[in-house]
Amino acid sequence: MELILTHSNADFDALASLLAAAYLFPGALPVLPQRLNRNVRDFLALYRGTISFRRVEELPREPVTRLILVDTQQIPALPIPLGPFSFPVEILDHHPLSRPLEENERYTGGNVGATVTLLGIRLMERGKVLSLLEATLLLLGIYEDTGSLSYPGTTPEDLRCAAWLLDQGASLHILNEFLNRPLREDQLRVYNQLVNTSQVYEIHGWPVVVAWAESEGYVEEISTLAHRLMDLYDPAALFLVVQMGGMVQVVARSDGEAVSAGEVMARFGGGGHAHAAAAFLPGRKAAEVREELRRVLEELVTPMRTAGEIMTTRLHTISPETTLAEAGEVMARYGHGSLPVVDRQGHLLGLLTRRDLDRALRHGLDSAPVSIYMWKGPVTIPPDMPAEKVRQTMVEHDVGRLLVVDEERRLLGLISRTDLLKLWPEVRPREEGLPGDWASRLQERLPAPLWELLRQAGQVAEEVGFSLYLVGGFVRDLLLGLPNLDL
Repeated sequence: MELILTHSNADFDALASLLAAAYLFPGALPVLPQRLNRNVRDFLALYRGTISFRRVEELPREPVTRLILVDTQQIPALPIPLGPFSFPVEILDHHPLSRPLEENERYTGGNVGATVTLLGIRLMERGKVLSLLEATLLLLGIYEDTGSLSYPGTTPEDLRCAAWLLDQGASLHILNEFLNRPLREDQLRVYNQLVNTSQVYEIHGWPVVVAWAESEGYVEEISTLAHRLMDLYDPAALFLVVQMGGMVQVVARSDGEAVSAGEVMARFGGGGHAHAAAAFLPGRKAAEVREELRRVLEELVTPMRTAGEIMTTRLHTISPETTLAEAGEVMARYGHGSLPVVDRQGHLLGLLTRRDLDRALRHGLDSAPVSIYMWKGPVTIPPDMPAEKVRQTMVEHDVGRLLVVDEERRLLGLISRTDLLKLWPEVRPREEGLPGDWASRLQERLPAPLWELLRQAGQVAEEVGFSLYLVGGFVRDLLLGLPNLDL
């Protein structure tokens, strides 16, 4: 007998993965866990007759020959004997492998937002045709685990699988009925406690929310409350500590930048991935768990980079006595849209922008000193300001550049929008210059001596703070793939 198993407190990703695995492993029996999330129970109450799952008590009394685990890496406890674990165990899970494998185990994972995506892609590639309800269940699994394709861990594969399921007839009407549900009374009581106890800590520059609540009995779907609080506070990471009788449940959410939620929960015996994780702690008290959590976060949160670490230090500055005509020449030579004005000791006095310069030159004020027309109140920031606050400052003041100064207003560097965008991979701009690996193309096209000359010229330019540009017909022919050595 081959069994397909998943974790307790099964969500839609777990349930959908049971169904998908049943098609990928014909003859294997998809077994419902004894505990299901409320919305999963409600779904099965309406539609179980049209989708075939087995309960544990319905299994035949036969020896197990293979286990297929979906959306989990641990063999769940079953009220039936499994015998010695010498049979093959297939693990299909989108979470990173969290333990060493036994000789009889094989793990298949992937960088996707839901386990059912891994399985759904296989079904799609095999040309499987699903019923409307089956396609809807698989889409529920993807949408629930990816926040309707909006969480940071969502991948193109999730969208590709979701598009296929919609093409198979998945119903968004049914999907919304089971995903967007009002809070139950016990959930609402816990949610209000969490809002009232929420504390925003700045840990190594990142905003981290820790909230706690108490309930006499078990409260289902605390993860639903975590999503709502993430929307409310928009922190880098969120941790909910909920006392439920004699146990504590911890739910973690993270943007994946500041800290891995799964790594934090592993310290408490739980698991998950970088963006979502949880732990169940029997016999613990919420207060002691909170204290331990703070210590773990201080250890594991990655320090946010500061303004001093990301600023550009190679600056072209001008003195207050510089004439507007001379400032215009400097801007034209280096392609700058503004120039900091500093005194002989390097103290920042102001900023001359291209707009103010052009306005003055149109009035024939070429010989006037820049001190008369410079902006004396440019926005400045200290070098120890965290990158996130730098971003907020740039947005608040609607400026494209921020000047970094020390306590005595000595100019240290400059941060542009591009400098900031490079910190966030999902919005990182394309590398300056032409798309693709043009350095290797140049090396392929040019004779070795000419290539070496260009390489050395680039190094010299970088050392003195300049950029080296290629212009003219040679660049055109490089784009077109035509031979041209007129350089």
